[in-house]
Amino acid sequence: MNWHAIQFGPLSTWFAVLAAIIAASFAYATHRREHRRDMLRELKEDREQADKIGVWLAPRGLQTYSLAVSNASNLPVYDMFVSISLANGVQLLGISFDVLPPSPDTQHKPLPESANQKILQVLVESNPWESNIKPYRIVARFRDARGFYWRRDADGKLELLA
Repeated sequence: MNWHAIQFGPLSTWFAVLAAIIAASFAYATHRREHRRDMLRELKEDREQADKIGVWLAPRGLQTYSLAVSNASNLPVYDMFVSISLANGVQLLGISFDVLPPSPDTQHKPLPESANQKILQVLVESNPWESNIKPYRIVARFRDARGFYWRRDADGKLELLA
């Protein structure tokens, strides 16, 4: 094959095509970066209210516990269900809240005597002050004001539910 006989076109056309390819590559990379930034901003906005919801066991005297629930956001939380179980998986109690209004104060819901006794027994047996393992686990599920469902696990990790 004689390469000298083939017409490749003027050099300026080749430079124009190369410049167009480079410009398209930069435009695509910029679009992907902006899209990722928008997605992260949306996730942050979605998590904003859910990050301000907390649930824990609070001592109320020497042998009594209450479920402490905090909604430090400016909007109510709906359909909240809190599950308290032992570390071995035995379910102790499930508590529902239809609506948890916003409040700067923590709300306390007393636990039934049977749950208090079981928690005290497990605390004495496990001696959590000498170990980092909690003898009980609290999991909360709720719907925020935007309609997203969330789960806060026993370690405090927040996840968006599908």
